[in-house]
Amino acid sequence: FSASCKVLDVHFLLSHLKTLLTEIEPNELQARMTHHQEPEYAISSAVLRKIIKGWEMPLIRSNDRTASNKKVQISIGLLSTHFYLNGQRPFQQQATNEGSENFTLTFSTLSLQEEGLEMTTPNSAANHISALIPETEKTISYPLYPCTLISKSPHGYGFFWPGNSYPPMQSGEIIGLAIDAQENRTWEICTIRWLQHLAEADFKIGVERLSKTATAAAAQLIKEGKPSGYCARCLILESSLLLPAFPFKTGSRIILISDNNPMLEMELTKLIDSTGVYNQFQYVAKNAPTNTPSSTPTPTPPTTPSSTSQKGSEKNDDLFDSVWSDL
Repeated sequence: FSASCKVLDVHFLLSHLKTLLTEIEPNELQARMTHHQEPEYAISSAVLRKIIKGWEMPLIRSNDRTASNKKVQISIGLLSTHFYLNGQRPFQQQATNEGSENFTLTFSTLSLQEEGLEMTTPNSAANHISALIPETEKTISYPLYPCTLISKSPHGYGFFWPGNSYPPMQSGEIIGLAIDAQENRTWEICTIRWLQHLAEADFKIGVERLSKTATAAAAQLIKEGKPSGYCARCLILESSLLLPAFPFKTGSRIILISDNNPMLEMELTKLIDSTGVYNQFQYVAKNAPTNTPSSTPTPTPPTTPSSTSQKGSEKNDDLFDSVWSDL
């Protein structure tokens, strides 16, 4: 113990959290409904696993932070960060003539935001709204916050705001970091790991960098072989996908839409990180084109009734293939 250090024995808390995790993990929704008046049951199993992992072993910094004094700008949240990664073009779906279930995505029309949801609506009435947005409205909807970068390491940064100049934010939130000048701006994707109030209302945060580069995209769930529900904002990182915390989960199949890839089917294979604000997944492409040149053509084996039925059963395993041509 010292004036600047306190020790907390977390053995009892760890035991309690592990017991809590065994109750929540099988069915999080049912556990919350059963214990709706107990706040600890509102914590997701992913967050509980992260706390348990962090407290079970001592944390040792692998790289020292180096001091800095650089002025930077940040965007806060997935909506705002997606907006700037997408060239300041709002995010909106447009209904097609075939009905509300089948619709295409465009990044060039007005965004409809309802209560800050990280998704858009396939309402055809949106087509009648003007696509022209004044620059002042863009700034108000998706503000950039200036701050001072005071420290950095290979995996993160420290930011500082003097006085009461800091914006509202929370731990686990997405941060878009613009380091370069306006004419040559690139964005790094980070997440807030800790927040600290200093003397005289000064404010300091520490962020972990998730990716040095990212691409704005949209994601829509596939259910029973068909696109289902809303398109949500999504960030394609260097080797993973960043999605809203709901409704995506491990094993989900999604349609991924971006400027570079008009429509790809993906499977979310592993949950890497979750904060209650976002989920980060590893993924595999299910319908990516394969370019494997061959010097000699491969002969086609003769078709037999057994092989035909086997191919048919394999195709039926993926219901999405049966409606792909209609999309």
